[in-house]
Amino acid sequence: MLFPKELQCRYNLASSYLDTSSLQSSSSNFLTLLSRAKSIYSLQSFTPSTLVNIPQPYPLIIQSTYSSLTSISLKSQSYSTALSYVKTSMELSKKVDKEDYFNYNLAMRGVGKIEEVVEEMWGILGGERRVKPTKAIGGTVVTYCCVKYGTKYGANYVNNLFNGLRRYNGADVRLVCFTEDREGIDEDVEIVELPEKIFKRQRRDMCGWWYKAYIFSGAHNEELGESWEDGWKVYIDLDSVILGGLREMVEGVDRLGVLDTEGMVNEDRKGGFNSSVVVWGGGMDGIYDGLVDEFEKVGRVIYKFDHWFEMCALGVEGVSVLRGVREFMSCRDGIFNNGRDEEGLEEAVGVGIVTFPLRPKPHECEEEWVRAAWDED
Repeated sequence: MLFPKELQCRYNLASSYLDTSSLQSSSSNFLTLLSRAKSIYSLQSFTPSTLVNIPQPYPLIIQSTYSSLTSISLKSQSYSTALSYVKTSMELSKKVDKEDYFNYNLAMRGVGKIEEVVEEMWGILGGERRVKPTKAIGGTVVTYCCVKYGTKYGANYVNNLFNGLRRYNGADVRLVCFTEDREGIDEDVEIVELPEKIFKRQRRDMCGWWYKAYIFSGAHNEELGESWEDGWKVYIDLDSVILGGLREMVEGVDRLGVLDTEGMVNEDRKGGFNSSVVVWGGGMDGIYDGLVDEFEKVGRVIYKFDHWFEMCALGVEGVSVLRGVREFMSCRDGIFNNGRDEEGLEEAVGVGIVTFPLRPKPHECEEEWVRAAWDED
């Protein structure tokens, strides 16, 4: 039978369109592949039992097609469709791969089933929620921190963050940078050395965002002192711009303050947490400790640090949504309620931080108010 060779050709064509981000053409060809496969093999649907009598590599091609259609649907933010595709892909897989787990997590969150998928992932990992945030006992002492790993962001990102914090929060503001390379960083920024490996059995291809977990480790409490261990900590992603004082934001937190994913262009989902800015008091060691020994296992089912963060913190008492933080792409034209002064800094009413999780990054922006706040003086 020569017909099945058509499936391989169709798969290659669809994959080439996907590689060039031609999503509609790719999706159309993948769907045609599935239709032709059903016709060739006289099938109503694809299940593990119906694929048994189909010669290799065509069962694998069919399964991979569903996986690819999942990715296309996620990119198009068609979460219900993505969930249907990824469930089929997982059903057809002899061993579910990490890409399907990653996509499943995204699709479930996209359709609003975050609690369900969190419990499901804990069941797979055989663990339980590990974070029990304690209330800060360090009074009003606030320490700011950031993570710089690798070369994605230069030292100027740390310095600009420090400048913004000092501009609006006082010259004596304390910033701690967790990094493996302090070259070029302002000498007044405290440095905590990031170890080359922060987890046992760490993969070489580990994404840099996992290093964020290290800020929650208790390993550096002695080095940073009581004001760190018992006081308030404010983590801020480096790709952020400071536009105002942050005291009110901190004072609005009971134990743990996070960003709400609803309304964020890079998230587009309800009920989730985003860790571009995090405020916490006392200790939250479980976020890091839960990964130390089990990172290899966690990394097979969880791709994003924020998904792990949600798994640890979702549902615990004392979680607050942070006020005064906006995402650039969701407010670039409307952040200033009452206009702005000549320097573009004074009229960002009620906004202390703007985050830039997507492109453009701060140094790429043409907006005057970003340029005014993004300096190295």
